[in-house]
Amino acid sequence: MRSILLPAFILFTSIGSAQTMPDIPTMDVDHSYGTECGFTRIVPAYRDSIEGYIKRNKFEDMDRWLRSDEDIKTVYAIEAFYRLKSELKMNEEQIQIILYYKENDVTITCCGRGIPEQCSSKVVLKKFDF
Repeated sequence: MRSILLPAFILFTSIGSAQTMPDIPTMDVDHSYGTECGFTRIVPAYRDSIEGYIKRNKFEDMDRWLRSDEDIKTVYAIEAFYRLKSELKMNEEQIQIILYYKENDVTITCCGRGIPEQCSSKVVLKKFDF
């Protein structure tokens, strides 16, 4: 699992030396939705995977992600289905899954510019109009 260190707080003591807080939070890049995460602009592993599925028209793998227990994989799959909608025909079950995530506030972690952000699938998927 790749992660990004979030900005650590620096504490200044009375003699002017600096020390960092012992528990520095991290952001799980692999399980975040977006194109680039953090100040270092790391591409999430799931983004790499779904882009590969799209490029190679791996419809079975995209369908597996659509039905995944991981909400983040489902959201990535919905984006992939949208981008390839002219090349495939969705069945009723796939449409129902997509509608559920588009109409309900399923919380996922999204990439931010330094800290992870909780976001709604409804908001993220708004731009993908089937």
